[in-house]
Amino acid sequence: MATTDANGNYQVPLAGLTAPFAIFATDPSGAAQPLTSVVASVPTSSSGPVIANVTTLTTAVSALMTQSGNPFDLADSKTLSTLVTPASVAGAVKTLNAALSRILRANNVDSKSFDPIATPFPANQTRPDAVIDTVQVIPATGSPGGLQLISNANPNSSAKLVLNSSASVAAPLPVPPADAVFSTQGSGPMDNIMGYGQGTGYAASVIYSMSVTAGIDQNGAQGCTTACSFAAVVLGIDRSLELDSNYGPISLGAYWGYSD
Repeated sequence: MATTDANGNYQVPLAGLTAPFAIFATDPSGAAQPLTSVVASVPTSSSGPVIANVTTLTTAVSALMTQSGNPFDLADSKTLSTLVTPASVAGAVKTLNAALSRILRANNVDSKSFDPIATPFPANQTRPDAVIDTVQVIPATGSPGGLQLISNANPNSSAKLVLNSSASVAAPLPVPPADAVFSTQGSGPMDNIMGYGQGTGYAASVIYSMSVTAGIDQNGAQGCTTACSFAAVVLGIDRSLELDSNYGPISLGAYWGYSD
């Protein structure tokens, strides 16, 4: 077992262990969903560290290697050794990247070479990290324990990738029309901010007591005096939506949780 540091990094000694490996990450508070990742093999020609990201994308890769779509099937050592091979991981990554091709391209990531498991990246809301913020892994309809990958552009649409070993990509997932930054923490640092939901999704609205420049929607920055309405943000699972504003030199921010 290992615990991540403040930057999300972790280390596990591999001495005495034999690949393939399955990695399971849980949030002790229960606020975030469990995540999974896999390592099919360890290079014998190098003594350097083995990078194994554990994200929603690696969870999708793990699910793509199971018949049920449940990545936790890989917790069984026999299942793990049978299903997780360099070829099966490469195939799952290829399927995932095909589904994400538009989103990857929009974030300047090459869909032909991107490895969601082994590519190191900072948590800075750009490139691979921005791709992670753009999609969600949620329970698949009618598949107990199974998962599906959806885009935040419209999680209620038919554009999704059901994650299992039989998955095929009919069309790439759509790119959201605006950037979104998600947080697993919630707080309300400003008393004069309100949020509400409407329609089939949630339209984020921020009420200010003074004129400000509001956060970004698909039309760019909005100037507000009393209320500033944002385009609908539809969330497939409980998440926290970050709305930012600036007033003079002071940066103001609020986190509000919405659920479908």
